[in-house]
Amino acid sequence: ITVLDDNDNAPEFTQPYYVVHVRENSNIGEKILQVEATDKDEGPNGVIRYSLLDESPFSIDRATGAIHIAGAVDRELVSEYRLRLKATDPGRYKQLSSVVNLTVVIDDENDNSPSIRNRLLDVFVPNNIKIAIFEFQVKLCMW
Repeated sequence: ITVLDDNDNAPEFTQPYYVVHVRENSNIGEKILQVEATDKDEGPNGVIRYSLLDESPFSIDRATGAIHIAGAVDRELVSEYRLRLKATDPGRYKQLSSVVNLTVVIDDENDNSPSIRNRLLDVFVPNNIKIAIFEFQVKLCMW
């Protein structure tokens, strides 16, 4: 008698959620996180495939769960990504899966030069002053 494993267990991620910090302007292809799920089933029913459920500048290796940067990340455009990761077992008759949340926080880099908000500045100096110290305020923006 041969007892075959029934695909009765869904994959489970090893953490209830994931949070990772990434520097803006990081290199495309850079690995930012390794996720892992386990499955109590055996054989083909215990094989796990990973996927990202949301659009983002990140990719996941379907076999290993390694997450990489796949596009430009700029904190001035998007400061945080809230994504869902899915682990699926490719069972013969039914596929089971689980989903976990991933938050990718984009850390700021000083990548923008300051600029003067008002480009026209008028400063009036009386013409009858022999020695003077003048003080005026200029507003700069970092973006």
